[in-house]
Amino acid sequence: AFDITAAKLTKIWGFHRRQGVMPSEQDIQKSLLEVGSQNVELDESTSTVRFTKRVELNSGGIGKGVAIDEATTILDQAGIENYAIHGGKSSIRCRGAQKVTQPESGWSIAVRHPERSEVMLGTLRLFNQALGTSGPANQFFYFRGKRYGHIIDPRTGWPCDGMLSITILHPQAGWADALATGLFVMGVDNAIAYCQKNPDTSMLAILPGKRDGQVEVITCNMRPDQWIVAPH
Repeated sequence: AFDITAAKLTKIWGFHRRQGVMPSEQDIQKSLLEVGSQNVELDESTSTVRFTKRVELNSGGIGKGVAIDEATTILDQAGIENYAIHGGKSSIRCRGAQKVTQPESGWSIAVRHPERSEVMLGTLRLFNQALGTSGPANQFFYFRGKRYGHIIDPRTGWPCDGMLSITILHPQAGWADALATGLFVMGVDNAIAYCQKNPDTSMLAILPGKRDGQVEVITCNMRPDQWIVAPH
């Protein structure tokens, strides 16, 4: 469900310019023909990449995480034991603790309502982990009363709905970013199933609540002290 070859889908929906447009079904189906990892051939012996069709790549769903991982390698080699590196609000990797005198406390990361940033939902604590968040809160448009977000299912060519956001904790930031996008596409039930099979991956999913403005928070593989709900 995470596919870096889906750049053309992002384009026909207008999200590459942050100006959403409704494409025709014909445009969607045409773009889908040029999406998929089967259209990319890697040759490790010659370190080359070959595209079998007019594929366009979009590394936006993983690029920040990979860069953060490279930066942490430099800090680790320098012997730095406590740090947090972020690539904006959606990608971060931490080591050690925010309070050096309390090494067991980890790093505290605020989690806000995806659509109401003034509302604090709680705090996540990272223990030598990375965090990746995916959701359409900042990139979307309305067409005939329906909201369409920028995270597109590469299997159907249509924007995903269901969750407001998903946050993944993983030892590596690149993996956290890719999993956040992929599991958002797959949906909350499949995301839970994945985490249950992969103990190094934790999840915090935010879904629409029963009333307007309310949300439901679902976690998986979290330590008891890792998700702290904000008082209301």
